[in-house]
Amino acid sequence: MGSSLGNLCKLRTLLLNGNYINEPLPVILVKDSLQVLDLSVNQIKGSLPEIITRFSSLKELYLDDNKLDGVLPDNVGNLSSLAVLNLSRNKLTGSLPQSIGLMSGPKVLDVSSNSFNGFISEIHFLKLSKLKFLTLSFNSLSLNFSSGWIPPFQLNNINLRCCKLGPSFPVWLQTQRNFSHLDIPNSEISDNIPNWFWRLPSNLLFLNLSFNNLSGKFPDLHLRFNSFPSVSLISNKFHGSIPRFLFDTIVLNLSKNMFSGTLSTLCSLINYNLNHVYLSDNQLSGNLPDCWMNFKQLVVLNLESNSLSRVIPSPFGSLHKLQTLRLSNNSFFQ
Repeated sequence: MGSSLGNLCKLRTLLLNGNYINEPLPVILVKDSLQVLDLSVNQIKGSLPEIITRFSSLKELYLDDNKLDGVLPDNVGNLSSLAVLNLSRNKLTGSLPQSIGLMSGPKVLDVSSNSFNGFISEIHFLKLSKLKFLTLSFNSLSLNFSSGWIPPFQLNNINLRCCKLGPSFPVWLQTQRNFSHLDIPNSEISDNIPNWFWRLPSNLLFLNLSFNNLSGKFPDLHLRFNSFPSVSLISNKFHGSIPRFLFDTIVLNLSKNMFSGTLSTLCSLINYNLNHVYLSDNQLSGNLPDCWMNFKQLVVLNLESNSLSRVIPSPFGSLHKLQTLRLSNNSFFQ
């Protein structure tokens, strides 16, 4: 395949994604003139050849969803013009070269779903001032930053699922004030969430802190989001009452925590966008409110394994889109 394109000396964009290429990366495709190379969703085997780091004109490189293995070349930082580097869903191993921090161009860095390991430090982000989308999820990486580190970037999307960030809550997140997507479950954080964290951006769309060992009581903020985010805090140790602002969402999952109190705060708001609510395995008590008509889009409501009691209110009958209602292991009677 490479030889058949060998004479295209002015080629700038080459898209071969979604084919059945199952040979090693055909380096002949990477020409001095090439700016965009998309070989994603193929079956390309072997390691990433070091020669690819010589092509400084590349601005976008997509090699995701292949079968690449081995380690990244130490001098991958030579690709200083790259705005997008996507190596996700391969079989790459070893540590991430520190030379990545010498790349001043990347806006998107995605190496998720590989077998990378080792430590990530400030050096890896030394010059990445343009970075907006960072995805390191599903590797065995440990982020080890000094407490006073100020990142050179402002991220929109932070995807660090299954990376080790703890045991302390990552202080560097305090500098990130514009993110719409924060995904850090399974991050080995055992700490109280600091008060500064709850100054969440109004443009929030997705927040996932699940499966950590986080604790603390939520402040009762008068926080409004521009749209309706999805919030997941499953399997932590949050306690106290559920603040009103958390119901200003489209999906809310607070299962397996220690939230207590009643659900009476629900009657103080109307949210026709909220469609999935999971509050099971908490310590909620009292009777169910009778204002469910304020949430007409509810599809799933899970209140299992709490201490709720009394009768099931008739306004549940107004939830015409409700498909799943789980109320077991409470103290209801009819």
